[in-house]
Amino acid sequence: MEGFRLWIFVRAKSKATVIESISKEENRALIHLQEPELFLGYRRGGEAFFLRLSVGSSAAGRPKLVGNKSNAQDIIKWHWQPKTDDLPPFDPVQLLEHFRNTNIGFVGDSLNRNMFISMVCTLKRASNDVKKWRPAGADRGFTFIQYNVTVAYHRTNFLARCGRWVASANGETSWAKAPIFHDILIFNTGHWWWAPSKFDPIKSPMLFFEKVLPVIPPINPEDGLNMVLKHMISFVERKPSHGIKFFHTQSPRHFEGGDWDQGGSCHRVQPLLPEQQA
Repeated sequence: MEGFRLWIFVRAKSKATVIESISKEENRALIHLQEPELFLGYRRGGEAFFLRLSVGSSAAGRPKLVGNKSNAQDIIKWHWQPKTDDLPPFDPVQLLEHFRNTNIGFVGDSLNRNMFISMVCTLKRASNDVKKWRPAGADRGFTFIQYNVTVAYHRTNFLARCGRWVASANGETSWAKAPIFHDILIFNTGHWWWAPSKFDPIKSPMLFFEKVLPVIPPINPEDGLNMVLKHMISFVERKPSHGIKFFHTQSPRHFEGGDWDQGGSCHRVQPLLPEQQA
């Protein structure tokens, strides 16, 4: 589906700045990461840190469990192994050095929140001299003082205003200032567009508004998503920013026996094996 393709927007000025800060040895790793073979591989156990919703980070940047998710102890140790070559180990000091004086923003739902938490916790392993604040209307954000690197999260499940409609020309305010403030923006949306418990086609269908007018006849969520993405891209590109923008795809659903609020559960202690994947 068009709405879930990977959209990448790169402005030449920012791209040149990033690449010039990378050594020849590291450039080889950068080039390798751009190859399609990166996505051909498997997950293996190790010491990589992936933080899910029920996992927070300690002061030392190590993952800590929140609640009763006992299986998280095993899940956070799995990491991706390409078939062709090993991925370079993630070096938080190197990342902070490369992105000095850079603002990085995650804009989207809980998937981006997971990525935001994971990145912040990992970077805390390199420096705990951190200022906590809410830049550009973010829900939360951290600045690593020594490097002047800011990482922030702007929560918006749909990349558009959602809720009781009020006649107003103002759009979603939680991330409207983000494209001007951040040098790197990572957008996502997905699962909330197909949530039967929230948007029943009969009892509570989605109604979309464009330029403060309702879209008549009503359109389905798939077309609504594409409409929102079109306006989101146009809005971001009009902003006077020289940064890099990414839109990444959604992850598969991982609940079995029903959705999260319909008796479903997730008891997995390891990733899906190749033969289990559709």
